[in-house]
Amino acid sequence: MPINTNIEELERLILQQSEYLEKDVPTELTKLVGDIQQELIRGGLGGKKKQPFISRTGNLRRSMLTALEGSSLTIKMLNYGYYLAFGVDGKNRAGGIGLPPEVATAFGVAEGYKFGSSNVYGIDAFKFYPQDVENKILEILSKNG
Repeated sequence: MPINTNIEELERLILQQSEYLEKDVPTELTKLVGDIQQELIRGGLGGKKKQPFISRTGNLRRSMLTALEGSSLTIKMLNYGYYLAFGVDGKNRAGGIGLPPEVATAFGVAEGYKFGSSNVYGIDAFKFYPQDVENKILEILSKNG
């Protein structure tokens, strides 16, 4: 089954939610969600050369989606996207970052868990998750509230 982007679906969902918000808020939220998705797809920076990740098949980039669900912004991707985002400790590097609660719960492990084992090579963490999403949403809502 091919993986497709969900930009059109996401825009529709945001517009549905906009009935309950000020008129200029949905435009800014739509732009924010699109910006977040593009930031994810660009691939962030990681590894020794601090360059974007290489997606040989394109499946990871096509799997990345952002969604406004009720009052929550959700970011989804194939599982190996999480290995890139949080790194994998292995025999040639210790690039793993401890998982935050929401990601740890999704994988059924404790907060702070690091992917990896001594049987794998390891992957440096890539910083392609935007770190200031909550602040940006609060700015939009407070400006228009």
